[in-house]
Amino acid sequence: MTWRGRFPKMRLELPPDAVEHVAEQVGVAASELGFYDFTSRVAKRHRSELRDLTGWHECSKTDLVKLVSHLVDVIWHDERREEQVRAELLRQMRVDLIEPPTAARIATIIRSALHQADDRGRRGGRRTPRAGRRLPPPAGRAGLHGSDRRQRAG
Repeated sequence: MTWRGRFPKMRLELPPDAVEHVAEQVGVAASELGFYDFTSRVAKRHRSELRDLTGWHECSKTDLVKLVSHLVDVIWHDERREEQVRAELLRQMRVDLIEPPTAARIATIIRSALHQADDRGRRGGRRTPRAGRRLPPPAGRAGLHGSDRRQRAG
């Protein structure tokens, strides 16, 4: 949870060395994890208990509103690449200890933030970049795969 900011959906998402380490701590064979049903009611209870212990929480409607507002504040001047906005969203969720929602919900948050940022830019006049506010490119990507809403709209 604290490593990726979310719970694994299946055993294969967990690093083998981490599985070995935890299995050793609790005194069971690492292979026992193969019998754990990540979709069961017990797993749901375990996730809830882990959230309580670590301070993380599920993404609420209030969180969604705050996250979109944060993104608009950060991107409305000049950032429009979805990949960059996604990276900032996930970074802020980690800071706020919010477990990311589904990929579809994340896409909706990003679209909403981009739309609101475009509206703010139109109402506020010409966008001028502010020093220090541009989002850094994700590691290894350099923004090559992002989409630029200004180009699509043009």
